[in-house]
Amino acid sequence: MIPIMKVMEILRILFHFKGSKYNYLLPLFIIFCFAKGIAQNNLVQNGDFESHREMNLKESYSFANTDNINKLYNWSRLGFQVMYVNTKAPWIKSGWRTDAVYPKDLEPHSGKGMVQLCYEEAGPIDKDANGQRPFIGITGYLKAKLTKTLEIGKTYRLSMYVYVPHWELMDSAILDNIGICLLRKNIFMSTHNMLHFNRFFTQNLVCNQWQKMEFNIIPTCDLNYLVIGVFRTKTFPLLHRIYGGVYHDYFIDDVSCVELDSATAMAQKTIYHCRENEEEEEKLSIDYFDSLVLNYKNNEYLLSEEQKKSISNYLINFSKKYQAFKVIGHTDERGTDNKKLSLDRAYEVYQIISSQKAIDSNAIFYAGVGDKFPIVKDKQSVAQNRRTVIYPTNLNPLDVKYRKIISINESNVNKDKLILEWVKKSSLYSSILILFDPRINWEKIKVNKNFLREQIINKYNTYEKYYLDSLYFEDQKYRTLDLYLNDCSGYLYQVDTGVFSIVIPLQNQFELHDSICFQAAHKYFLKHGIPKLSKFGKRAQLAIIYPYLHSYNLAHLNSISDSLYTLCRAGEADWINYAMVMDRISLKRDGYQIYGTQFLLKNNELDRPLPIEIINANRKKIALYPIKNISR
Repeated sequence: MIPIMKVMEILRILFHFKGSKYNYLLPLFIIFCFAKGIAQNNLVQNGDFESHREMNLKESYSFANTDNINKLYNWSRLGFQVMYVNTKAPWIKSGWRTDAVYPKDLEPHSGKGMVQLCYEEAGPIDKDANGQRPFIGITGYLKAKLTKTLEIGKTYRLSMYVYVPHWELMDSAILDNIGICLLRKNIFMSTHNMLHFNRFFTQNLVCNQWQKMEFNIIPTCDLNYLVIGVFRTKTFPLLHRIYGGVYHDYFIDDVSCVELDSATAMAQKTIYHCRENEEEEEKLSIDYFDSLVLNYKNNEYLLSEEQKKSISNYLINFSKKYQAFKVIGHTDERGTDNKKLSLDRAYEVYQIISSQKAIDSNAIFYAGVGDKFPIVKDKQSVAQNRRTVIYPTNLNPLDVKYRKIISINESNVNKDKLILEWVKKSSLYSSILILFDPRINWEKIKVNKNFLREQIINKYNTYEKYYLDSLYFEDQKYRTLDLYLNDCSGYLYQVDTGVFSIVIPLQNQFELHDSICFQAAHKYFLKHGIPKLSKFGKRAQLAIIYPYLHSYNLAHLNSISDSLYTLCRAGEADWINYAMVMDRISLKRDGYQIYGTQFLLKNNELDRPLPIEIINANRKKIALYPIKNISR
């Protein structure tokens, strides 16, 4: 690298030669070069979050679009919600902001881009061995690959700016557990979980101001990846409030990792670092190549011996923790039956993977998508589009089996076997769902549905628990049942054109269905009362509460309000359910909402609310998260 003084001397001569009228450009040019040099020294590309692939689009960002953060150059999302926020986008006055961005007037530490991460205190994590999803918190993380490996023995300065808004119900332990973790290998995680590492870099934060975290480190092993977020530790989370809606938002900007010269390094405190929790990192590790691409000559689907060997070598890199693979066949735009050709390509690869002794054929899902997803559109390079790609997925063998059960391409004979296997191995949490899935044509399947029901009942400790679960899903049949069914089969990009949804019946049929569910719930309540959380769990309790809410009958709602209040005081029910009952009672009496839980379907706004400040004061009394506005 040419010393800066030498560069200045050369530039001074050049500008002098051209004439004094250009001399004013010299300082600007030097500043530009200096800033460029600093940016190039940062081993975290796009650490200021200014470069985004959709900045040229003339539309604002949708919070539900989880792909948006992945279009932030050099960054990707792990886990739960991570949101890119641009405060000065040229096409919209408010920039890329949504109602979820809090506080409204927050500006990035520098520039116009920052990232918002979210921790949901009562978020349900992945299913445990018993099929339950404990409500102990979920969060999202930012991940980036460093531009070069951090070398053993050298010193680096790792830094970022963090902003944590304060709110009265926050779990203050979050302030000590937001940080950065450096890893050797790439990692992935499911949407509903939190990372737990013995070693990550953090420091005490304060609320309502941008604060710089800075650490000097000396790697004791090669480090390639950087992960930012809040990590589960012995001290976090401290609070496990089980009602919904408790979100901790915080913001990240200006992430940096630079190599220090030896003089600076010796003068400051440094930390020796390598991965400390090897088991956890290996559990999450996917080597840098996370897919295998196989290309073809025109109109061919058979693989060469060399390609077959590459598949075997690829699969060696995955242990049992990679529970399922998807195999997607593609074609170029030429040809008349591209769908069939792409399927032939995928099936050929599927057979080769299935022949591997360590791979369960039920853990492989294959599909052909024709020419729908080209890599390149240049006619000179279309050969790249003729491919089959093998991906590791977060599906497990049971998810793949369920996909085959509901597939129209699977034979009914094979479905009989798959249904029995799925019910036997599936968790108590999900096994009952197969009885409610309208995609299964029971008339064409030999397995007797009543026999299957008995098999499922036997998995419950008591018939009462099965009855309550059945009532819950019957009540949710036209509301949220499709979300549960989608959870059974998972979602595969490039395979699923959209998520499954149940057709809503006519209003009078809907009301009749709700009336039948209420009669069943009312009969149970008169005999047993509201089920306790500690004995039956949240789903069983909602099986009784929801039909009362859906009845819209004042006398019915009044009959359970006192019991629900008593259970909430004892920690045996969620306050949010009590709030919903009381709001509906107030509305039925032509009053105003007390807690702000009831929304109008036509515009997703609160129905006759009290002023927001009064609603939030009432919510605070029963430890509910404050709402920000009258829109959902």
